[in-house]
Amino acid sequence: MSLVLLMLVGCVPETASEADPSGEILLADENNFWLEATVSISSVAVAERTDLTVDWSSVTSDLRCQAVEPALDVQALWLVRFPTLSEAEVEGRLSEGELYSSDIGVFFEVEALGRTSVMLSEFELFGLPYDVEEELTEEEGTLLLVAISESAGGLVTRSAVFLAPGAASEASSVELPAGCGVLEASADLRSLTPVDVLPDGPWLVSWEAATTDCRGAVNTLPGVDSVAIVRFDDWTLGELEADFLALEGSAAELWTADIDGAEADLSLLVDGSGEPFPGFSDDATWLLALRCSTCITAAPLFLTVLVP
Repeated sequence: MSLVLLMLVGCVPETASEADPSGEILLADENNFWLEATVSISSVAVAERTDLTVDWSSVTSDLRCQAVEPALDVQALWLVRFPTLSEAEVEGRLSEGELYSSDIGVFFEVEALGRTSVMLSEFELFGLPYDVEEELTEEEGTLLLVAISESAGGLVTRSAVFLAPGAASEASSVELPAGCGVLEASADLRSLTPVDVLPDGPWLVSWEAATTDCRGAVNTLPGVDSVAIVRFDDWTLGELEADFLALEGSAAELWTADIDGAEADLSLLVDGSGEPFPGFSDDATWLLALRCSTCITAAPLFLTVLVP
């Protein structure tokens, strides 16, 4: 699990290889973009063994610094426990893209849509409530509270804060801050090897040969469970790099599909209205993104440039 999270001047993509007439699109590490990120998450001291009030009314921006309506745009909250990592270690691994599911002890979830506060005891794991008497203690490890929502491009992290329970604190509530400023990121889309595709298909894409994600971390791509094609009109790659955290909001159109495995047929992708992907034109900038819906992520694990 990762919270995804190089402005390079003068870089030009290498020449794309000629499209395979069979429509097979084979993705490899050299086709992936590169991301550098720094995650800075605040920590709130709270009373141990106390049913806290969790409030997210102040989450008026997300990690991409996009405006958020707390009651409408925050759909769920996650409480993630890291039994062996400190807060600094969690931040460091998130920044480096090296936080894995094996680092997580357990995480609880609560639905948030339509409200701006809940009690900590409302969080559940497979229907079992979070036991504040037993689990909200300093000895239970590092606790990360995350505000989540779902978009056409996958899960979006709106905000995050560490909970630090201890006997010295009497605080019975925690307020999630606005997300803008939690993540600093810069991306390189111009040094990757772009991928040639047939304008009208077929498009059978496979990333089985890829071994690392956008920050060089291994063993993350098996978590990919959705694929997206994104069209940008009148945007250069350099401009997309400069506005990377707001990339999805800059798109002219987006087509997505859930997948299972390391391949996908792009003809099965649909837009927000359910209309199928119509094919590529040569008057736009095209990106293909591979995402992980179970990751706390602000960026795809794999993102490449498609050239029709």
